Amino acid sequence: MQLNRKQRKQVPKQKRSAQKVDQDGNILPPGVMTKIPKSINLVFPDKMTVRLKYTASTLINIPVATGYNFLYYTPTSAYDVDPTVGSTAMPGFSEMATFYSTYRVVKSGLKVDAILPSTDGIPGNSCIMVIVPLNASPTASTYLNVVGWRGNTYSQSRLLPITANPVRLAASMTTEKIYGSRAIYYDDNFASPVTTVPNNNWYWGIGFTSDALPPLATFDVSVYVQVDADVEFFARKRLNA
Repeated sequence: MQLNRKQRKQVPKQKRSAQKVDQDGNILPPGVMTKIPKSINLVFPDKMTVRLKYTASTLINIPVATGYNFLYYTPTSAYDVDPTVGSTAMPGFSEMATFYSTYRVVKSGLKVDAILPSTDGIPGNSCIMVIVPLNASPTASTYLNVVGWRGNTYSQSRLLPITANPVRLAASMTTEKIYGSRAIYYDDNFASPVTTVPNNNWYWGIGFTSDALPPLATFDVSVYVQVDADVEFFARKRLNA
């Protein structure tokens, strides 16, 4: 049967499929590459937020001369979260840095367990522990500074009694909340290449002050710290094959 012009227009045209063949002329199934690309796009989004965790334990000394001591961590610097030690990237950070060039920390949590060792458990050697988020470096903090941390709206504090049971304090804070601005999401000062630390940082302060000043003797506090950070990685790298 011969079709007229109108009928021929109504018949859908079939697309020609260009079949790929190998060097021997064999037809390859669809989706098989015949050339090795110079770069490969992995199945990674343009940005990814992951929760990383850093833990540390230490014995902190409370001297008679001062009656206080403190620790501090920099959660916004997942590349080096404990600046007093140095080179303390959070576990998992280097793996993510393989795929992304830049990071920013949007939220952090802190858990601290502390106990007075039994050898130091004498009357007058109990102390008060406080944890607090700070938007300025606490490196030069004095006894009065650490005592003043207890008055911070976001601080928590507990007395460490002479007991065999450790005391735990826990808190969380977002970078947006502590700075009071959404600029943290687009200001480059709050982000950093994965090989260094941001220009703008906030800190977790962990302070210990003697319940009696001066204390009867120098004593120690056993401390276990866990710092969590929600790290946003972006600027995805294009990896070469």
